[in-house]
Amino acid sequence: MGVSAAAPVLAQIEATVVQWLASLMGCPPGWGGILTSGGSIANLDAIVAARAARLGDSFHSGVLYMTRETHSSVMKSARIAGFSEGNVRWIPVDARLRMIPEALETAIHQDKEKGLAPFLIVANAGTVNTGAVDPIPDLVEIGGRHGLWVHADAAYGGVFRMTREGEQLLPSIHQCDSITLDPHKGLFLPYGTGSLLLREPGWLAKALHVEAHYLPDPAAAAGIPNFTEISPELSRDFRGLRVWLPLKLHGLTAFREQLEEKLDLARWAHAELKEDPHFQMLDEPQLSLVAFMARGKDPDALGQEILRRVNERRRVYLSATRIDGRYVLRICVLSFRTHRDRVVEAVSALKEEARALSGES
Repeated sequence: MGVSAAAPVLAQIEATVVQWLASLMGCPPGWGGILTSGGSIANLDAIVAARAARLGDSFHSGVLYMTRETHSSVMKSARIAGFSEGNVRWIPVDARLRMIPEALETAIHQDKEKGLAPFLIVANAGTVNTGAVDPIPDLVEIGGRHGLWVHADAAYGGVFRMTREGEQLLPSIHQCDSITLDPHKGLFLPYGTGSLLLREPGWLAKALHVEAHYLPDPAAAAGIPNFTEISPELSRDFRGLRVWLPLKLHGLTAFREQLEEKLDLARWAHAELKEDPHFQMLDEPQLSLVAFMARGKDPDALGQEILRRVNERRRVYLSATRIDGRYVLRICVLSFRTHRDRVVEAVSALKEEARALSGES
């Protein structure tokens, strides 16, 4: 798959899939990219492209900006790309756990005054903790004014751009310089199907270019890309069919309807739990993830026990995290097999176990 001459039809399918994904994000013609094993590698490739585009070979004074809600793969990727945590600025978030643009602007000014080189803003488009979406239009404006690359980590949330509310949920995502998108999440496809979309794929090609005379001449590809030029991988599996075939078989409408259903189910679950005295909601769902805490004398211990009991029923699987030291339960509605009956069952189980632990009948 790395060299189009080895499998031109398969390479063309992947190139077509990349164009489809870019169009779903509202990106204009000219965008390109690669299919990856997932969001982690896509985020790494985005940092490498941004480093080449904004810093060149002298990059050790480069500064990245993100929040504590940003996926852990971004910090891992920064380290692999040659940046320590000292190169990272953790920008504060608001009450809905979204990056505060004014704090970002201040941090950039401070770093410039120190003689450092701000180069990358990572915008969250659906965090793993709560599904929070950073104010992307503001971050794009700040990035453009200061000459920074803006990368949207939309691994989880990006596909909701397909829904009727898409532009309202993820405004201006197409104005970023790069986007991480995981079809193996919101398009319900097999694991190992991630992607990186780039406004200018040539920057990744520049960052990764090495001479390899034993490979076929890229000019002989007749318009079909050699993906090894914009990817750290040469040998890899064929990922394109996992996206191309389901979209061809079912059409976009089927996926759009599924995603809209998931948004509706998350909002229904939030409304139900919000009225229950045993739970405290963190926020209204920004996408399809509901975050909440148990109420009681020891909410952390109570929440852990509720989660254990609900999951031991083996009917649904809920998850948890910690935010500002607090134990937070989560319902994430993101499976094509999850419909109203199962979400009703999850909410009922939560209420029943919370009542049982409080001594109510």
